[in-house]
Amino acid sequence: MHQVNPVIWSDAVAANAQEYANTTLKSGEMKHADTYSLQPPAGPAGENLAKFSSPQGAEAIVSAW
Repeated sequence: MHQVNPVIWSDAVAANAQEYANTTLKSGEMKHADTYSLQPPAGPAGENLAKFSSPQGAEAIVSAW
């Protein structure tokens, strides 16, 4: 519909995400990383972060986002 290429797996992006999870998320806080300054192939990249809990479950969380 938008005439873009299919999404493909990137080991560089995955490694960067894992590094973020190992450091930032492990501490219990969620904050934006400086993804726009990442050099290719890991970036530049944007982020969509959401931290939310709901007794109504995942559907309510997605709707809130």
